[in-house]
Amino acid sequence: MGETYALLVGIDAYPEPLRSLRGCLADVAAVGAMVRARTGGAAHLTELADEKATVDAVAGGLRLLAGRAGPGDTVFFWYSGHGTTFDAEGPALLTEPSGRSQALACHDGPLLDRQLGTLLDTVAATGAHVAACLDCCHSAGATREGTATVRWTPPAPHWRVRPLGPGVRDAAPLPEGRRRHVLLAACQNHQTAKEIALGTGHRGAFSVSLLDAVAAAPAWSTYRELLAAAGARVERTVHDQHPALYPAELDGPADTAFLGEAPRRGATAPFLLRRAEAGWEVDCGAGHGLPQGSGA
Repeated sequence: MGETYALLVGIDAYPEPLRSLRGCLADVAAVGAMVRARTGGAAHLTELADEKATVDAVAGGLRLLAGRAGPGDTVFFWYSGHGTTFDAEGPALLTEPSGRSQALACHDGPLLDRQLGTLLDTVAATGAHVAACLDCCHSAGATREGTATVRWTPPAPHWRVRPLGPGVRDAAPLPEGRRRHVLLAACQNHQTAKEIALGTGHRGAFSVSLLDAVAAAPAWSTYRELLAAAGARVERTVHDQHPALYPAELDGPADTAFLGEAPRRGATAPFLLRRAEAGWEVDCGAGHGLPQGSGA
């Protein structure tokens, strides 16, 4: 095993007129504890909280990891905070069917999802294993559901998308053959990510569910398996939030062990079984010999 590097970003206190959150710093603290426990305290952790989590700080942190990490190392990026959307401009108009761009709402402005993806893939190009988890919204509106608060904000009037430097552009592809990162997202692009009251505090519904799944699963579990378990927990906790996995194709980064852990021991089940909001589900159907209407 090589070195493990983690960049953990959490923003509760946003400047006005943006609405602040209550569970993002608690998410980051819990994620940091998980990473330390899995690495025996040997991980190199960097945390950016509230006003320190600027666009330049997040981008600079990932650039720094691109210079430090290499083959055999693991790089883990976590973001808990608001997501935002706004009218696409320039080259983004060619790649956004909805005409809207999605971004992380850093403390001082937006970091486009394409810019983040390019930064992460630049780290992956070093040969390091790269994973990212985003507990935020990529939706077009904000609501409240009981005790669940949505992690979405409209862009501040003064926000502008700015270039991050050479190699960080909208939809900048990597050369053929370079490795990609794996992404676990709290919700689909058209949905909202919720934070919920938990005990005496608040947490992201996705963060709690994913960390619970990690704690309950063997060390060699894959991202796909963990997201299936976490997704079922999220769907039983809040409404209209379905976590997503990218890239989702079989035998890709999604089917590698979480944080580059030891290889699987024993046989691998061909299908995933999970208990979701509507009952038990299995990811197979007629093409696998399961006729329509089959019941247990």
